Amino acid sequence: MAATVRTTGPAGGMRIRRAERPGALYRRRIYEFLLFGGLWIIGFAVFEAYPLAQSLWISFAKLSFSNKAVKFVWVGVQNYHNALFVDAHFTSYLVQSVVVTVIQVPIIIAFSLVAAVLMKQGLMATGFFRGLFFLPVVIGSSAVMSQLLGAGGVPTLIAGRFMSGIYGTVGPTIAPYVTDVYQGLSLTLWASGVQVLLFLSGLFGVSPTYYEVARIDGASAWQTFLKVTLPCISPVLLLVTIYSLVDQFTNTVTNPLLNYIQTTGLGGNLNLGLAGAMGWLYFVVIFLILLIVFRYAQRHVYYAGER
Repeated sequence: MAATVRTTGPAGGMRIRRAERPGALYRRRIYEFLLFGGLWIIGFAVFEAYPLAQSLWISFAKLSFSNKAVKFVWVGVQNYHNALFVDAHFTSYLVQSVVVTVIQVPIIIAFSLVAAVLMKQGLMATGFFRGLFFLPVVIGSSAVMSQLLGAGGVPTLIAGRFMSGIYGTVGPTIAPYVTDVYQGLSLTLWASGVQVLLFLSGLFGVSPTYYEVARIDGASAWQTFLKVTLPCISPVLLLVTIYSLVDQFTNTVTNPLLNYIQTTGLGGNLNLGLAGAMGWLYFVVIFLILLIVFRYAQRHVYYAGER
């Protein structure tokens, strides 16, 4: 049964207000989830559920094409065995993809957080830099990036004279390392647009009262950042981490594994079964990494509305 709470009325008298039932808040959260996630659920069920199930079925079969007909031959886990132990490139590409992603994601997160903190200070041309960081999101499709990299790399197109000056200054021995660093920074900037905006929304959501209390207690700027800012934006930090991991794992420009899977399935051999097995193995690896992140976040993410 619903409980009753006695509160003071406007004239000083007592009035009885019926409190929410224990499960009312939970049901309201469910309704909110269905409202905001319902369209995605419908879209997934209509457009993606069947292709995913079909790709899983194909990964356990061998397909042969003849006279515009497709013949399925069940081979069990043979495709998975071939992907892991027979194919000469899948395992190396998989390890390379995981290592590069694990290295790049913390750099992208740190760069995005620093950029968001600086822009929150209200420095000159903050609006310009917000647009600059979000510009890659608008034009940074895989096709555009492929064309840029195919034409000599992003840094070569944007700052060709600068790179030629580097070669003339430090010499041909050191210049390639400087070029790699510059290109890495350019790609990091290119991949940080959404993250910067998410961090900005989280930083502006922190109550100024927390900073006022920290200032009264004599906390330094660094202590305030560690003890106030980071805990308050930890849910946003988790969101940025998940987004960055998925974005890097699915980036067809910088991830050779995705191109290799596509080549295996749609190349001259049309080995769709092997390509499907590779894709599902890659999905399992990504899922395990995300699961580890979620398990770690359960102990370190602070939700102000629940604690």
